[in-house]
Amino acid sequence: MRINHALFLWPALVMMSVVWGCTQPWLDTLEVGEAIPADYGDVILVLGGGLRPKLNFGFSTAERLNLAVALYRQRQRIIIVSDGSLYEDSPAVPRLVAWLTTQGVDPDHVVLEGKSQNTRENLVNGLSLTLKMGMRQVIACTSPYHQARVKLIMRQLGYGDFRIAHMPVSEVRSNAAIDKWLRNMRLVLREYLAILRFCLANPGAALT
Repeated sequence: MRINHALFLWPALVMMSVVWGCTQPWLDTLEVGEAIPADYGDVILVLGGGLRPKLNFGFSTAERLNLAVALYRQRQRIIIVSDGSLYEDSPAVPRLVAWLTTQGVDPDHVVLEGKSQNTRENLVNGLSLTLKMGMRQVIACTSPYHQARVKLIMRQLGYGDFRIAHMPVSEVRSNAAIDKWLRNMRLVLREYLAILRFCLANPGAALT
């Protein structure tokens, strides 16, 4: 199925004029994750969403790590965490490893990639690591609003066998307060605009 570029253009143009409401309708095109069976996947690739002040995990990072842990408990797989805050000697590294360990993840199963500064770099460097480790099946863990763009880039980069994991619980579905709603709408709008740019630069891109 070819992507209709207008599908991403018109929501981007009207979204900022939308009054209070649920973000779920805007997620329908962006959320492409699927349930992962226990017999699938050699490696779990977590796309980091950065850290908040004082080394607290950001909302997006936290929910992606929680999803990775759930998949690891389903069946032990290597976990690659790709985030620019995890550079060599970063104070975030021991904090992240310690947290994963408390969740039951074997530290020997954790690989950290700290050079990436954006989604494309996350996936380029993630692919390089999986190839070096001889991994074949990749499970990508990212937030619902981020999934469609991740799928597009993974296809473009030539990931041979991958799936995007469905995230049943996410911050982006919460609209309990105006500040939360505004943040969620900003995240969704940013993704529509980013996908539009991707489609314009890659007119043959296919989502499915």
